[in-house]
Amino acid sequence: MANSLDISMATLASFLALGILNGIFFVLFIGSLYVLFRRGDTQRANWILASAAIIMFVLTTTHLGFSFSRIQDIFIWSPANALNLNEWKELCRTTLTCVYMGIADTLLIWRCWIVWNRRLRVVALPIALLLTCIAMIALLLRAMYSSTQSAEGIFALSLAPWIIAVLVLTLVQNLLVTCLIVLRLWRMDSVVNKRTGSKPFQPVIAIVLESGILYSVTLFIWLLTYSTHSNSAYIMVDCINPMIGITYCLLVIRVRTVDPGISADETIPDEFKIPDLSQLASLEVHPSLQRNTAARSAGTTRTSAQNLEIPERDAHQEDPDMAV
Repeated sequence: MANSLDISMATLASFLALGILNGIFFVLFIGSLYVLFRRGDTQRANWILASAAIIMFVLTTTHLGFSFSRIQDIFIWSPANALNLNEWKELCRTTLTCVYMGIADTLLIWRCWIVWNRRLRVVALPIALLLTCIAMIALLLRAMYSSTQSAEGIFALSLAPWIIAVLVLTLVQNLLVTCLIVLRLWRMDSVVNKRTGSKPFQPVIAIVLESGILYSVTLFIWLLTYSTHSNSAYIMVDCINPMIGITYCLLVIRVRTVDPGISADETIPDEFKIPDLSQLASLEVHPSLQRNTAARSAGTTRTSAQNLEIPERDAHQEDPDMAV
């Protein structure tokens, strides 16, 4: 199939897009660190998320360096180098991209696990998909290492099955886990709405959906361009790294700063409360949704129950509608 986009131009365009997206990611990376540690907040969950953001930044910067070196090889030495996939720099770039995607998928599953009260059976299928994807990545890297330079480039028959398998598995897993997180938050929101008439989790649900859709659309476009053997796939290969970081940091910043204006301890039944709710910082809930130690006292609980017009003896009574 003839390509209207020359591979050399596709490589140059991919590096331009990579530079722009890396600039956006850098700004959001600084912003995410600020919202994680402002007011001296140093909770364990914040360190986990900050460590993940730092690792993403290091991987993205390293990937950018290898991409710049590849641009030099292609435009200074020979355009044919763009088709040489077993060259060590290209292998390193591909490995970094795969590691990056693996970290993003692991964090997404961890979010789901936290939201569902650490229920392993809920994330069993996503974990299986992740392990299968890792196996496909290993086979892809082996095929790249054994490949020879050809005019087909990344569309070579020896690589196509593994690339498509990795993209499909990652896309399915992302959609599945995002839906599980949204389902859990929606059910929590419904229970709170029955008791108070408010919907405090609606902003969080919208943000999670937007982030999941942004990443899923990027994966889908990459899969579409690759399946049609368009050289635009070379652009998407470089775009996926900063896009993962952008979606991650956007999620941290937006959910961390959302203010539902309601106390979780006063409205969320025990069945739906997340142990150590601050660890939902994987969704980065606003401090107003975090547990208030002082609110656990009998006096505060009594006052809260009265304000919500809920009999105190029923404040922690289990409701059949609350079962998960």
